[in-house]
Amino acid sequence: MKSNLSHELPIFSVPRLSSNKIVAHLEATLRAATLRLNETCNSFTNGAFCDDRPLYHLLMGNMFMLLLVLCVFGNCVNLIIYHSDQMRQFLAIKMLSAKVLLNTLLMVCFLPQALRICQIWSANSGAEAIYWQTWPYLMYLINVLGFCSMWLTVLITFEYYLHVAFPTHSKLWCNEANVSKCSFIILLVALSLHLIVPLNRIIDKLRCPGNRIFYQVTMRPGN
Repeated sequence: MKSNLSHELPIFSVPRLSSNKIVAHLEATLRAATLRLNETCNSFTNGAFCDDRPLYHLLMGNMFMLLLVLCVFGNCVNLIIYHSDQMRQFLAIKMLSAKVLLNTLLMVCFLPQALRICQIWSANSGAEAIYWQTWPYLMYLINVLGFCSMWLTVLITFEYYLHVAFPTHSKLWCNEANVSKCSFIILLVALSLHLIVPLNRIIDKLRCPGNRIFYQVTMRPGN
């Protein structure tokens, strides 16, 4: 018995585009993309950015390098003093040592930015590409270190307040176990709160006419 399904199913006709129309459509799409790229490149070339100003180069470049040297030297001296036999046994000194270490790491994390501002490498080099590829994660680390350092300062101040306001109960509250719990909570909140930076920021590389390369920080598409 022969089947009649071939006569019962609807037949859809697909419009055929000529090769000339397809080529014209591709050319129009390419021209639109090229026009958008040129507009973006011109905005980068002719725009006035903060990191192009001489004052920004002075403060965040050469002055920062001097500040970094002084910071690392001063913090190393503090750590040596804090770890002396007369001071290392105090809980407040341990928290101060942790804060000094966080501040030192924070300043070191700004070093790639300062080197870039001082133009240690060229704008089209591989070091520039590596810098921008790691920029979201570097900003994440900087935010986490700054957050932990700030709230560790609050924790130290709160401990001093308890020793003054409640001298009899402060030794029960301000022990090493409670400080470790508070420090762990601060670290956990910092890691979670600033995770939006590497998740939501992406780096677009734009290759403009004249062998010019620009990097654009944009938001990741979607929710």
